[in-house]
Amino acid sequence: MATHNPIMRLKNDQIAALRERDNLKPQQRRDFDYTFRSRLLSFLEFIGDANDIIEWLPRDQLKRNKKIKEKLSDYVIGEAMTLVENLLDLLDYAPIQGSPEKAHIVLWHEEGPTSVRSGTDDDLERNLKVHDFVNRLSNFYQTDSDLLLKHKHYREKQKWEQAEKEKKDKGKSKKEEPK
Repeated sequence: MATHNPIMRLKNDQIAALRERDNLKPQQRRDFDYTFRSRLLSFLEFIGDANDIIEWLPRDQLKRNKKIKEKLSDYVIGEAMTLVENLLDLLDYAPIQGSPEKAHIVLWHEEGPTSVRSGTDDDLERNLKVHDFVNRLSNFYQTDSDLLLKHKHYREKQKWEQAEKEKKDKGKSKKEEPK
């Protein structure tokens, strides 16, 4: 019987080495970098399989599984969204700018615009994929932004009112204490 394979997970010392890789000796850095690239490659090769598993296994079976339920969380969704963003950046996905006759791509990185080049048919296809994906997410999973802001303000007002009530209650209890 197959069990969870921890090979995909980085060990604590590997995570530390990844975060501090500039401080490693050259040989250590080469060894760790090779390990990191191998792990990433394994993960990237598994993405299609993970999608197939989610698509083809019965939904209720996946939702009932205790171990999957423990791992599947808002945090994981957030990490998956960040992963998609990082992959798009790594592959230099960028919006097409200009006109259809003179389309160009401006690649941006943390330090600002890094290069400008002519847009290609591949860039258009990439942009269409991103556009379609964002629309699907928006249509099925995104709440109206006005409603979200109203909800956020309502929750903040509730928290403020609760804090004020607790201050009042605390003030009353101090007055009631015998001297």
